Amino acid sequence: MKKSIFNSIIALVIVTLLSFLQACTSDDATVGTPSITSITPASGPVNTYVTIAGTFFGTAKPNVVKFNGVEAAVLSATPTSITTLVPSGATSGKVTVTVESSTGSSTSDYSVVTGTPAPVILGISAASGSSADGSEVTITGYNFSPTAANNVVKFNGVTAAVSKASATSLTVNVPTGATKGKITVNVSGASQQATSDSDFDVPAPTVDSFTPAFSVVGATVIITGTNFSKTASNNIVKFNGVTAATPLVGSTSSLTVTVPVGATTGKITVTVDGQTGTGGEFNLPHTISDFTPLTGKASTSATVNGTTTITPGAEVTINGTNFSSTNTKNIVKFGNKEAKTVTAVSGTVLKAIVPEGATTGKISVTINGQTVTSALEFIVN
Repeated sequence: MKKSIFNSIIALVIVTLLSFLQACTSDDATVGTPSITSITPASGPVNTYVTIAGTFFGTAKPNVVKFNGVEAAVLSATPTSITTLVPSGATSGKVTVTVESSTGSSTSDYSVVTGTPAPVILGISAASGSSADGSEVTITGYNFSPTAANNVVKFNGVTAAVSKASATSLTVNVPTGATKGKITVNVSGASQQATSDSDFDVPAPTVDSFTPAFSVVGATVIITGTNFSKTASNNIVKFNGVTAATPLVGSTSSLTVTVPVGATTGKITVTVDGQTGTGGEFNLPHTISDFTPLTGKASTSATVNGTTTITPGAEVTINGTNFSSTNTKNIVKFGNKEAKTVTAVSGTVLKAIVPEGATTGKISVTINGQTVTSALEFIVN
């Protein structure tokens, strides 16, 4: 019986102790006299955004911050950091932090000067946006001018138009020419600018695919990808460097265009506000106009003691149009024998080695399943 009573008392003591510890934990994690280690910036006019670093600041318990005796509003607090604004009426002097009955004071004076406080960027409503479509971005912080024209906002150095303004918020559109980088805010009269912590991304377009991959001038081609402008006229589409007319239909992931006059076989590109995405090779009908020399030897091979020696045949230069810049896409045959070595010198010139086993016959070039044949025969001698 006595043992049972003793155990009950011990259990009650433990519960009481745990409750006490929990109560302490729910208050501040550590208890001590507040200490100020630094103030950033060390000087500024009224409303300057200030970060006070130190120890034993209150979280559950309120912090009372004063600039030479004038109380300031606490914007945020952790045990080691407090953010605040220099209060109206403050003068140069010590900064103090009081938590309950304990007060810590700065070792040096905070200098309150005249002028316009520096702006501060605390948040951006979007991490990325389209400059072509003028995506709207809201910048939040402190010390912006309520007069829109007094705020200069730049996206990686490119100025944006401010459509709405208050002391804590600016609304802008991503400007034409913007690229990935920091956002900055300059306010008339302020000696310093605000800079975003992270980069704002203006993603470049990508060309993932297009159909058909082989067609003629005047044909309709559908291009799929990402980050196109939903305004068709903001997309510049080129076929191997030749600009197509304004897309017939446009969205952020699809463009419908017409192959322009003068286009040749080559890459399709899409440019949106100065940034370019490059896709695969679009092929137009190719031709063979002539080739040189007209005669030559075929490649030969000989095996001696298990070692095979290959003697290359003649190198033939094939002239024409719309050859592929990718060597492997040009399938060259001498009669019915495919050349193993083909080099695309340009869109109008191919060089091929006459393959082993080739006999006199016409030369053909096949690209994407489309075959053209020379007018003359190549003579194998």
